[in-house]
Amino acid sequence: MSATVPATDIIAVERAALDRWGAGDPSAYLALFEPDVTYFDPFQERRVDGVAAMAALFAPIAGKIRVDRYDMIDATVQHGGGLAHRAQPLVVHQARAQGRGVGSSLTVQRSGTDSGAWLARSSSAW
Repeated sequence: MSATVPATDIIAVERAALDRWGAGDPSAYLALFEPDVTYFDPFQERRVDGVAAMAALFAPIAGKIRVDRYDMIDATVQHGGGLAHRAQPLVVHQARAQGRGVGSSLTVQRSGTDSGAWLARSSSAW
């Protein structure tokens, strides 16, 4: 792959991971991470370091996430050196979990820098 990957390719990788995430399978994101990934989650006391720690973070939610559909609004990818940043507002639509609010739906919109993803070039792949 060239040093500058077309935005459509990076967005396609993100969509494929989101599709699996929305079906309760976070492993698509785990497959994208380098072993020394660092992840900042506002709901965690500390940053999450390493793919094993990410797997442990995702384990309790595997099989429990359901996203009916999502919209990436005006997704863009910016390249610089060995990094690419994909940014867009992300709107997630999902039915309520079993028990509470059955039959109702929930829409979550994330926008700003927290709804982007940083991709670092590793060898010849993004």
